[in-house]
Amino acid sequence: QMYQSLMSRKMTLEPSTLLSMLEAYAEFGLIEKMEETCNKIIRFGISLDEGLVRKLANVYIDNLMFSRLDDLGRGISSSRTRRTDLAWCLRLLCHARLVSRKGLDYVVKEMKEARVPWNTTFANIALLAYSRMGDFKSIELLLSELRT
Repeated sequence: QMYQSLMSRKMTLEPSTLLSMLEAYAEFGLIEKMEETCNKIIRFGISLDEGLVRKLANVYIDNLMFSRLDDLGRGISSSRTRRTDLAWCLRLLCHARLVSRKGLDYVVKEMKEARVPWNTTFANIALLAYSRMGDFKSIELLLSELRT
């Protein structure tokens, strides 16, 4: 009952309270409440620190909910801010784990358009995914792009 009164539309919560609630939900693995609170935080434009984002990602990974990593990666980078390396990693991991060639190619294309410089982590995720798919042509293309 206390939770319902806290989350009612009439009562506004401080950003620090919302962040604490999100961290608690992530700690206990309460996915539904975690997502609800995370969506509110993102909607209000409150930025999440990297440690908390990693905690949320671990909850999804532990529960084999890899498709939610893409949503999290998109959510933590609002239109006002540049996407962080962590956001790109989450999006790449999502499609790598789902073995989704289209999804992975799309994220790689978005990274090119955003002129995101490749780093070792990005390359390892993409190369591992392409190798799991048996797509050696894409591996060769990616490696040649990384050399230039």
